[in-house]
Amino acid sequence: MIRLRTQRNLQSGLGLIEIMIALLLGAIIMLGVTEIATQNSLTRNELERFGRQLETATYAMRVIESDVTNAAFWGERGEYPAGATAPPICIDDADELEEAMGYPIQGGQGDITGCSGVTGNKLEPKSGTDFIAIRRVSSCADLSPGCPTDNSHFHLQVHACFDTTSALKPGDSFQIGQLPHSSNLEQRDCSTAAPSYRFLNHIYFVNDDDKLIRAQLSGTTYSTEELVENVETMRFEYGLDTDGDGQVDDY
Repeated sequence: MIRLRTQRNLQSGLGLIEIMIALLLGAIIMLGVTEIATQNSLTRNELERFGRQLETATYAMRVIESDVTNAAFWGERGEYPAGATAPPICIDDADELEEAMGYPIQGGQGDITGCSGVTGNKLEPKSGTDFIAIRRVSSCADLSPGCPTDNSHFHLQVHACFDTTSALKPGDSFQIGQLPHSSNLEQRDCSTAAPSYRFLNHIYFVNDDDKLIRAQLSGTTYSTEELVENVETMRFEYGLDTDGDGQVDDY
């Protein structure tokens, strides 16, 4: 008698509990991966935001620094004495411009009134922030190559004739007005008409939208331009030279 014997290999499948555990472990892993990706994204965004802020601050400082460096440049006139009273921030006529030559840097806080040409005739810095006005003349003379000339702007012309027989010394005589300039004011050669330089009055402040704004004298009115965004505040510290030795004595 021949007997045939067979054997069946039974393989059991996954039960419900095992499937649920596997799904839970997968979900935990996915949550971990998602959290890492989110943190990396937040870190990258924060670094980009910080980089933009640093770039913005650097640009703003460079713009103001360039103006401050050239403050009180009056061409051949040189230093001008300060008057008994400070001029308005928004100067707009020849007499005020001459008075402002003694105050090449002037700052404060609060609204700036009397600024014709802007909404409500005033500039409105953000509460608690500083503003600063910087006065000088352009570094390029009118009619020189690359220097645009507009007769509607105020210009400074200084008599620089060096004549030992005259009691009038270079820089003693000057005029502020709109072009054309006077032929009576001469250069050092005492024969060529002295150059004219555009008078600049730049006012920097931060507005309520956290934007650094520059207002400037254009003709007899003021125009504004947005320089940079995301500037929350602006503060200035002034070093005072009280004895005229060129060193800061007080702040």
